[in-house]
Amino acid sequence: MPTYARLLGTPGLRHHGACLQPPAGLPAALLYYLAYTGSWVSREELSFLFWADVPEEKARKNLRNLLVRIKEFSYTEGLETERSRVRWQVEIDVRAFHEAVQGQDVQRIVKIYEGEFLAGFYLDDALEFSAWLERERQFLHCQWREGSLNLASSLESKGDYTQAAEILAALTEVDPLDEESLCRQLEHLQQRGDTSKALRLFETFQQRLGRDLGGVPKPATLALVAALRQAHVPPPTLQKVSAKARRLDQIIRFCT
Repeated sequence: MPTYARLLGTPGLRHHGACLQPPAGLPAALLYYLAYTGSWVSREELSFLFWADVPEEKARKNLRNLLVRIKEFSYTEGLETERSRVRWQVEIDVRAFHEAVQGQDVQRIVKIYEGEFLAGFYLDDALEFSAWLERERQFLHCQWREGSLNLASSLESKGDYTQAAEILAALTEVDPLDEESLCRQLEHLQQRGDTSKALRLFETFQQRLGRDLGGVPKPATLALVAALRQAHVPPPTLQKVSAKARRLDQIIRFCT
């Protein structure tokens, strides 16, 4: 059975039915990068990616030593190395994700995306690799986010508000400062008549926005919340009801 690489969410490999974690650091970074690329990559590119601040000759030597090391792993038998380039073709979840995006299959997009690209994986002292990793994370996250919003809209149009609410909640859970997704969630709760929960969500978002970014909600968000507050009229307490009843009784007695 060929090696399978899971790159969305917590990364890992599966080989002959066994789940594996490659050695942390450079071995894992190189394998994940080659798996994600899936095509020939020049040794020059790889040397720069991981050792940009190292003299070229030393960087190439580092890459040669690293390739010798990872070729000894049982799950890298498909790793191809040539004088000027390297390739490792394995099945990856990101490929299925891209196919779902191209086919506009929003349900598969949401299902396949189990978390951000290489979640929790970082590599110290490799600025070029880190920059590449951040770009790809943002790119894949945006595709998942757009697919999730489209799926939520589709579910709402079919009257499936429960599942739509779960998808919108997942968006704000991944990115608590995603204001557009928050507004969609507030609108959804407003339609369900759950204004109390909507206002609590907004207050949490507003506090976090100010604390983390020193920002304030957008005017459109504030207008939506103002409408929610206007519609949210808490029921009068028993004490207030009793006081009103006593005043009304006094007026009736006075008039009679």
